[in-house]
Amino acid sequence: MNRVLKLVFAASCLCGALLSAQIPVDTPYEDHGSYAINLQNLSIVVNVPIRAKAGLIGFNAGLTGATGIYNSDGLSKIGGVSSVATQISANNLLPSSVSAVPNGTVVCSGGGIDTQFINFVFSTGDGNAHLLPPTEYLDCNHPSFTDTLVDGSGYTVSVSRTALTVDVYAANGAHLSSSYSYSPTTFKVSLFSLTDTNGNTLSLGNNLYTDSLGLTVITSTTGTNTKTLSWTDVNGGMQQTVLTTTAYKIKTTYGCPSPNQDLVQTATSP
Repeated sequence: MNRVLKLVFAASCLCGALLSAQIPVDTPYEDHGSYAINLQNLSIVVNVPIRAKAGLIGFNAGLTGATGIYNSDGLSKIGGVSSVATQISANNLLPSSVSAVPNGTVVCSGGGIDTQFINFVFSTGDGNAHLLPPTEYLDCNHPSFTDTLVDGSGYTVSVSRTALTVDVYAANGAHLSSSYSYSPTTFKVSLFSLTDTNGNTLSLGNNLYTDSLGLTVITSTTGTNTKTLSWTDVNGGMQQTVLTTTAYKIKTTYGCPSPNQDLVQTATSP
């Protein structure tokens, strides 16, 4: 049995103000089922369920994303939004990542120089970007920190420059972790494994989602403008969801004080 999900995304806004991908519970939004519109900043949040499965850790996978993604500086503003950045997410957490931006170099107390990284962000698989306090930084003189996110979501992030590890803990005790290789120019650590307080694990690797019983629950195959998600149902039959995307040219902006005008289209603009 196959089902095809076609996604059509156009520009919603192009302005200098920050568009947050996170929609707190006190933010008014218009719910349309598979997507919602944040009425404060007009960003679009997509959530299309694909498969749910019981287990030691319940497994839920869907197509998720939001137009309000933080820019490369992780904090200050967004240059523009032209599409909904979507991905397949399991339990709204896999895959996730912790990233930061370089802030020049510092002189190490033990000699030598090192890159300092600031503006740490925990990006979850559902398209949300959660900021850590702007006072946190990482370099040779300050090689580790542990802190909670500023938005009250309950996550605690621990980063060690010495051990080269990143750990994220949810309020319910769930644990995301990864090791990484040091780079003086970039800091982005992807998290592909989720462990609960009983040691049960969900993981993503080689385009395979594996549940807490060690069984493959979704296989992802990418083609030209398509992504095919397949799995075997309880009767041994093959199930598939095929995602296709279509690009449309940007026409206008709206909801922004400036510029409120038509965008110049080129032959290569989406």
